[in-house]
Amino acid sequence: MLENVESGAVSFRGSPALMSAEGVLVAFTNRRGGSSEPPFDSLNLSYNVGDGYVSVTSNRDRLWRELSISPSRAVFARQVHGCRVCEVGEVEAGRGAFDHASGIPGCDALVTGASGIAVGVLVADCLPLLLVGPSCGRVAAVHAGWKGLLDGIVERSVVCTGPRVPGELHAFIGPHIGSCCMRVGPEVAEPYRSKYGASVLEYGDDGECRLDMGAACLAALAASGVDPGRVHSVGECTACGSGYFSHRMSGGHTGRQAALVMIAD
Repeated sequence: MLENVESGAVSFRGSPALMSAEGVLVAFTNRRGGSSEPPFDSLNLSYNVGDGYVSVTSNRDRLWRELSISPSRAVFARQVHGCRVCEVGEVEAGRGAFDHASGIPGCDALVTGASGIAVGVLVADCLPLLLVGPSCGRVAAVHAGWKGLLDGIVERSVVCTGPRVPGELHAFIGPHIGSCCMRVGPEVAEPYRSKYGASVLEYGDDGECRLDMGAACLAALAASGVDPGRVHSVGECTACGSGYFSHRMSGGHTGRQAALVMIAD
């Protein structure tokens, strides 16, 4: 259900079928098609990583144009790797769209039922999750790092987004660091084993433990009642190649890609 979409200079993963059938835009951007200089090259969408304001604004303007989003109706949060879910509507329209400071504070998931409002999260290895409830007319953008996943950000987001029957939700998992690159110590591995089971952990030939955040997200969605047949994943690791920003591979100095969802007007 997720396809590569080329629109002008910007490319992203999206679902034309969902837009056609339900009038809902879902988009996961990559790092290509912008104007930022290294180490933020080139489509950095974050005002909070040290990139120039003019460059980030130019990059966002390109994205708004290609996705037919009104920037005054986009909403971002000031993410903290927590599990707080915030509902937004007309009053919050534009917060975080033109700077970092005005974003919704202390929040890692945004839910809306308002048409024409795009909610988004910014990531560079963390797992971006988009939820779409066609029958209830609600959507959510979720930033799920390893801490948030463990603390229940996915389960909380499903409850806040979903209809009375969570199985009606569509869930879209975007690019994130894969188990191939996500080495963790016992202080992370053991809580994950306890909550999600041993299947979310892998061990390499070097004996190091690796966390599969995608598998943990799938487990959290299933436990919340989401139909596995309605879960769609990009299936790409942000750390393996050059197509995405990766906090871990860059040593912490890099840009951010976005995950956005909107009920079209």
